[in-house]
Amino acid sequence: ANETVCLLGASGSGKSTLLWYLVDIAIHHDTHDILAIPVDLYDPNQFVGKEDLLFHAVHQSCPDFSDHEIKVLAKYLDERLKKGTALLLADNWSSFDKGITDTPSGWKRIVLFGREKPLHANPLIWFYRLPEFSDQEIRCFVKSWIINWQPQMDLELLLSTIFTNDIFTDLARLPLFLSSMCKYFN
Repeated sequence: ANETVCLLGASGSGKSTLLWYLVDIAIHHDTHDILAIPVDLYDPNQFVGKEDLLFHAVHQSCPDFSDHEIKVLAKYLDERLKKGTALLLADNWSSFDKGITDTPSGWKRIVLFGREKPLHANPLIWFYRLPEFSDQEIRCFVKSWIINWQPQMDLELLLSTIFTNDIFTDLARLPLFLSSMCKYFN
């Protein structure tokens, strides 16, 4: 059975960060049974079908490979996807409306990352929306951040600034924004 999942979320909600986190886990945790294949579908005009998708995924990861080497590796990845021993992680899927709108024939494990569900999506694909942070989660995150990284800051002043400005509040709801803020001050 195909195991295709699509994670939907607004820009900055953490979709790409999650994708690369999954790739990092696959690389650093000795998961030889599953091969993670990341691909960024940022340019929808370069694909015709799933073969082009794999060719592009290999080319992104190995830009110095010859076309022949890329084709050989893409064929190998196609076989692994059909056996279920590979996981395709496709970012910017919403901009790509050809070839992968339907679950590719024979591919078993696919995770798609996009902003919106396509109008004519395959009913076999499971869709999940990444949630925004709630007010309580923002307060908890900011409090923890201040205690650990910026103890000289005034917690109430920062929270007041975030929650009295609609732009700041909207930004704070995005997991990527808060994570980036912490990384910047780390």
